[in-house]
Amino acid sequence: MEMWLVVALAGVIVWMGLRLRTDWLTIESATGEERFALEAKHEYLKSIGIKSRLRSAEPYAGVQPPGMGSGVTKLEVPEPYVLQAQEVLREFELDR
Repeated sequence: MEMWLVVALAGVIVWMGLRLRTDWLTIESATGEERFALEAKHEYLKSIGIKSRLRSAEPYAGVQPPGMGSGVTKLEVPEPYVLQAQEVLREFELDR
């Protein structure tokens, strides 16, 4: 009986891991002052229920003063939402 419970629990954990694993794709990227516009787009996507995240990469952190980095910020969405997010952002740009 206990073995069955352990196997069932392991199965649920594996199923949830596979279900939650989603490939995130970059739909836009920005550097410098353009990052603020990217943050606004990220907030807009979140406000209408489209999952998104911002990823930053500072390739030479420590070489430049804080806030002066030359890194790239990427706006990413899960693969199933790419087309929907691109269309919504196109409309967002037209409304601005």
